[in-house]
Amino acid sequence: MNNRKQVTLNRVFAAFLGITVLVLIISMLEERFGDSESCTLCKLQRIPYALIGLIAVLGIFTSIKNGAFKVIQVCLVASCFLGVFHASVQYGKINDPCARTATAMQNPQDYSGLLASGKNCSQISWALFGIPISLYNSLLSLLLLFGSRYLLSSNRRLTSSSYS
Repeated sequence: MNNRKQVTLNRVFAAFLGITVLVLIISMLEERFGDSESCTLCKLQRIPYALIGLIAVLGIFTSIKNGAFKVIQVCLVASCFLGVFHASVQYGKINDPCARTATAMQNPQDYSGLLASGKNCSQISWALFGIPISLYNSLLSLLLLFGSRYLLSSNRRLTSSSYS
C-alpha cells in the first residue's frame, strides 16, 4: 500500500472516529438531559457506532487498514438496517419486538416484567422535523458508507493518473 493511500485511509478513519464520538455523545446527552427515554432498539443502534469508533482507532494505528475499512462498511450497513427496522416498528409496519402483551404471559415473572419494562420501541421518543432519529441514523450510515467509498475511489483515480 502506498503512502498516499495510507494517509487517505487514516483521514477517513479519523473522520469516522470523530463522527462516531459525536453521534454517541449526542445520543447519550439526549437520553440523560432530554425528556426522552431510549428504548431497546435505540440502545442497539449505538453498538455499530461504538464498533466503528473502535475499529477506526485500530485502523489508524495498525497496518490492517483495508480490512478495518471493510469491517467498518459492514457496521455501517448493520446500522442502516437497524435504523430502517426501528423506523418500521415506529411507523407500525413491523410488530414491536419490545412490547409484551398480556396474552403472552405464562407466569408471575412475565407480569412483573411487563410492569418493569421500559419504553416500547413503537413509540417515537425523539424526532427532528417530524422524522424519527432512527431514520436519520439510517441516512447518516448510508451517507458515510457511500461517501467513504467515493472518497477512496476518487483518491485511487487520482493516484493512478498521477503516475501515468
